[in-house]
Amino acid sequence: VYNTPGNHDYSGTADNATLYRRLGMPDAYYTFTQKGWKFIVLNTNEVASYANPDVTLQKELAQMQERIRTEGRSNGAEWNGGISRKQMEWLRNELAKAQRKDERVIVLAHHPVYPTNGLTALNDTEIVELLGRFPAVKAFINGHHHPGAFGRTGHIPFVTTEGMIETESENAYGVVEVFDDRIVIQGRGRTRSYTLPFEN
Repeated sequence: VYNTPGNHDYSGTADNATLYRRLGMPDAYYTFTQKGWKFIVLNTNEVASYANPDVTLQKELAQMQERIRTEGRSNGAEWNGGISRKQMEWLRNELAKAQRKDERVIVLAHHPVYPTNGLTALNDTEIVELLGRFPAVKAFINGHHHPGAFGRTGHIPFVTTEGMIETESENAYGVVEVFDDRIVIQGRGRTRSYTLPFEN
């Protein structure tokens, strides 16, 4: 089991490291590999008002919020978060390593980054721009937006899985299968199914 936290997980938590230990996470964000696939697990709650940010991250949060206001965007809500400059650089390095090793990459996160809506990560456009530079990235899968969503920009499909919270008697999850030319998500319960062919 590999976990990444969502915004609700920080409620009542005074120390982020304690939360990550409870979730069995090796770090706030991390990777793992299986048979030529690299899975990059981002923490899009790192820069957020609810996630106990330190002084440096508080400054980054203020800068992100100011940029959102200046651009007239709608994703500055208190339940959204973003990734720090440090995490962005780590992501860039992990993608470059995967590219050199000819690994295929699936990126996982809590907040969506595309299609843009009021629930995307605070620095969604920067994340999408970085991912788009690397052909190794084959999909981005996330939660947070309970109705679910789908979009493709460039060569990358972005899948927001449906939440289970509104369905008292129905589950919501998916089984992901990877092939040489596509990714297939078999939805269960209220989760939609997708076939995602690779684009060159």
